[in-house]
Amino acid sequence: LVIAGRFVLILPFGVQSVMTQYMDTLGTYPLSSVNAYNFWCLLGLNFESLENTFFFLTIDTWTMITIVLTVVFSYLIYIKNEKNTGKYPLISAFIIMTIYMFTGQMHERYLYPAMVLLLLYYLYKPCKSTKIVYAGITILHALNIGYVLSTYTAENQVSMSPFIVLISLLFLITLCYFYYRICNPDYGTEERSLLAPLK
Repeated sequence: LVIAGRFVLILPFGVQSVMTQYMDTLGTYPLSSVNAYNFWCLLGLNFESLENTFFFLTIDTWTMITIVLTVVFSYLIYIKNEKNTGKYPLISAFIIMTIYMFTGQMHERYLYPAMVLLLLYYLYKPCKSTKIVYAGITILHALNIGYVLSTYTAENQVSMSPFIVLISLLFLITLCYFYYRICNPDYGTEERSLLAPLK
């Protein structure tokens, strides 16, 4: 249904021209990270080629592996939270944050939807864990954006600095905490839903 909806939306612009633009955009930045302070930045690979290797595989290959594993674990989270009314924003946030952290060609702006989705999940299932993760990625993302805006120019692409490594590490720690909490059977049940009717 979603695919059909997208197809209908692109019809006025011409399917072929939209697909050509989409594929051209994908090939514009064949880089491990484009100022997204993630796992690859932690290794000092900001603005580095996707063909760089990590444990004998290219970053491009790790990207494909990450996408497959993210789909598998998203399904497992869905099964675990089948009766959870807030499962869709939770799973969506998991997907975006995981892809952002471990795949190539990431821009810093790609994390914005995860913050909105975590906030939406919190409305359904308020809990301290979600507040911690939301606060963590929001603050770290603001620092990421601020540093990029204050240092980046076409002539000066800062690929490595202690600040980039620190923010990338804190992002990874926050994400690992998020993984740990969503594996907890009680995750999201600590407080009463903000959307529940008042009694």
